[in-house]
Amino acid sequence: MNRNLFKNANLKEIGQSRRYMSIIYDNADFYSKHFVNKTIIYTTKNKKIELTARRDNFMHLCGVTYIDGPRKFFNDALDQKIQIKKILIKKDGSTFQKLQIMNQFQEMLGPHLRLTGRSNFTYLKFDHSIRTNKSILALALLNNQNYMIPISLLNLKFIHPFPNGEKIIKIESRDLKTGKITILN
Repeated sequence: MNRNLFKNANLKEIGQSRRYMSIIYDNADFYSKHFVNKTIIYTTKNKKIELTARRDNFMHLCGVTYIDGPRKFFNDALDQKIQIKKILIKKDGSTFQKLQIMNQFQEMLGPHLRLTGRSNFTYLKFDHSIRTNKSILALALLNNQNYMIPISLLNLKFIHPFPNGEKIIKIESRDLKTGKITILN
């Protein structure tokens, strides 16, 4: 992560950050229950991808850097004890674009999703994304050898045009400890 892209929040931004804390806390809990120690398998008519998320990935989805690191950010979010003074926000304003849609992150396991291919924007490159049918949000994914990892949560209101992708017809969850597969959608 390039720390030059981040800055300390000013007083106004600290206030904005405080308003999003409950959403971050709720989504850390959701992420922990539904993504950590699991592989999510998204299937379209023509393709299947596997997403394996780690605790460390959650901070990036929020568009922040935490002085104590990504794992501590996630654990502090689960404990509802994030220290706002330890948060750095993106200089380009995208932190608050991400936080605006964070309350809809649960849609990433919902019925109205599409899988896109590789895209290359000025500020971001990814191999695939999972996006909502309506242009609300997308989860950008990077290929990490045999599986995908989440690298960014995108607010599609600010990204035009964004690939349409192919309809996801099945979502499964594989528990990494037990191997049990559950059909989610």
